[in-house]
Amino acid sequence: MGKSGTSTTNIAGPGAQAGILAGNASGNTVNFNNYYGTRPLTSPEDAAANLAKTVRTQWDQEARWQAVHGDDVLPVRFDLAMSDLHGEPRKIHGTEDGPTSEPLALSWQLDEIAAVYRSIPSGRLVVLGGAGSGKTILAMRFVLSRLENPGAVERVPVIFSLGSWNPETIALRDWMCRRMVLDYPALEAPAAGGGSLADALIDGEHILPVLDGFDEIDPSLRVNALKALNYYADPLVLTSRPDAYAKAVKAEDSSVLAGAACVQLQALAIEDIDAYLTSADPEEGGEGAAWRPVLEQLRARPRTPGAAIVAEALASPLMLTLARTVYRGSRQSGPDVLLKFPTSAAVQEHLLAEFIPSVYGRPTAERGPSTPSVARTARNWNAKNAQRWLGYLADHLAELGTQDIEWWQIGGTMTLRARMLVVGAAVGLVTGLVFMLTFGIEFPLEAGSVVQGLEAAVPRAIEVGLGLGLTFGVMHGYATARLTAGGPVFKPSHMRPKLDDGFIEIGKRMREQFWPSLLPRVRGGFLGGLLFGSLWASAVGLLALLEGTPWRLTVLDSASLLILAVGIGVGVGLVAAIGAALETVIEPKESVDPVYLLNTSRQTALTQLLAVALVIGVGVGLVYGFAVGPAGIGPAMATGIAVGFGMFTMTAWGRWVLLARIWLPLKGKVPGAMFDFLQDAHRRGVLRQSGAVYQFRHELIRARLAEAPRPAAESITAD
Repeated sequence: MGKSGTSTTNIAGPGAQAGILAGNASGNTVNFNNYYGTRPLTSPEDAAANLAKTVRTQWDQEARWQAVHGDDVLPVRFDLAMSDLHGEPRKIHGTEDGPTSEPLALSWQLDEIAAVYRSIPSGRLVVLGGAGSGKTILAMRFVLSRLENPGAVERVPVIFSLGSWNPETIALRDWMCRRMVLDYPALEAPAAGGGSLADALIDGEHILPVLDGFDEIDPSLRVNALKALNYYADPLVLTSRPDAYAKAVKAEDSSVLAGAACVQLQALAIEDIDAYLTSADPEEGGEGAAWRPVLEQLRARPRTPGAAIVAEALASPLMLTLARTVYRGSRQSGPDVLLKFPTSAAVQEHLLAEFIPSVYGRPTAERGPSTPSVARTARNWNAKNAQRWLGYLADHLAELGTQDIEWWQIGGTMTLRARMLVVGAAVGLVTGLVFMLTFGIEFPLEAGSVVQGLEAAVPRAIEVGLGLGLTFGVMHGYATARLTAGGPVFKPSHMRPKLDDGFIEIGKRMREQFWPSLLPRVRGGFLGGLLFGSLWASAVGLLALLEGTPWRLTVLDSASLLILAVGIGVGVGLVAAIGAALETVIEPKESVDPVYLLNTSRQTALTQLLAVALVIGVGVGLVYGFAVGPAGIGPAMATGIAVGFGMFTMTAWGRWVLLARIWLPLKGKVPGAMFDFLQDAHRRGVLRQSGAVYQFRHELIRARLAEAPRPAAESITAD
């Protein structure tokens, strides 16, 4: 089996994140065994059986959303690709030491792809097809066919979208482990031999990678990607556009995918187009009737310019399904207008341009399976606003160089300065309001006059707010620059505190996992507190000097803030150690989706915020209590809330709230109900779901949205 080396996958839950934020570069992740100790571990065989059921449920549901079930499946055919794109016949047949074998006879239909794959001894298959030819649908159908009897498969087929893989920065095997952990959180649990279950499944030959979209890899990386695929010698299925694969194969110092048979998807025939469009509504005067003038031209006069152009344009499954979608229901013009376009490219551009206005001109309920969750969140979004928001997402993906709409990355294309300003402003505003409330009660009581008390409270609250806002803005920039944009600190966690095991089990976990992690986290907290305190003291000291405060008093105040911040950092490290001992991997879910990851990340972030606020508030309160008496309790709790909120902004869900739910909607880039919009776009067939992320249904749709002019905002965003 080909491997690029072994690795131990680590997690970054709230406890680990606290270590990252504290600046503990050497101990910012925690091995699984630190969490689980001697708890029973799932065997790779059981994990593979569970994964097979999960994958089947996942793609069965997605196939229903994408309408590729039953009679609605287009009769896509495939045939042998050109001989210079195949691996050596003897390697395909697995007879390297024997006589040269003849090429396999591979000419079938889409639904027979699983049977074709079984006839390839090497288990390595390349599927080529033009834009919109049905490669991704074929991958989905292949997985479902292989898993008709999940308990009988030796290798579980798992789809990986290759667009997010950079072969120069991460080996294929390690990248697949990361993707599996993201899409199937249960695989983050530890395996008996070390590492995660994802590691064990790949190393134990339990996974059949279905690598979708070789052409979506950056062109400059494709030759290296092909070399990495050859190094990974196990069975696999690879899809690509023909030109991208052929160019990589024929490049200098490159070769075909070793041992791989190669097939190419064929264009749809006029009979296929006819059958698909007339099946839309067989009743007289229904939807199918609108296509009769066009279909009569295609059948009776296929060589006339108009008919030939339409037949060529609709020969790909994507364009054919877009055509039926665009001309579904009543419109000012019927599909016969397609006969007037000068080229097939013009027909395709027209369909791409009309797709979004068409799908957003109808209620969500007209598409997809009817479920209670659909009824609860269905909204009729304004078509112009939807196109503008989708255009922003399309640009966002192009700038990030990925196909995946990851909710925790939305806003990640903003400049670092802009993100630092948003975080700093949010922390400063919350801190100022909290301290304003605290000082607004405390200072009037001390001054004996409400006016004099407020005159003293307002500047002090503003000073603290500006100081902490500047501090956490800089810390956000540090975390982003140090760990790269969207690094571990901003990724959703698969860990959560688990307190329902009973006192005996919790005590056992505390004994086994708290003490080993205490020193690294307290040390990290100390260093982080030193950084935090230096920034906080410098910011407050600078503001004090600008206000005319004597420099000696400013130095004393800044020194006290530095000492306080170090104490806060140690407290955060203690919270992290306790959290690490109490955390477990979130319970697996039968069907993985982005909503599941968002909900668990929200629970984790809010738990972390509450824990930090309480610990810091109580700790600072005790210090203030000894120093100034009961009057220090208010500022202490305010400090806890402010620091807790600052830590909250450094989590995946915290950044999502600040950027995707508040800042970007204020600028009109995305809707306020962002997740409802993504779910609705998925139901309408604009997006597809791939594990824990969304993707545009097709790259052509994403590219068209990225290039299209942005319509002006409508005053009403949803009916």
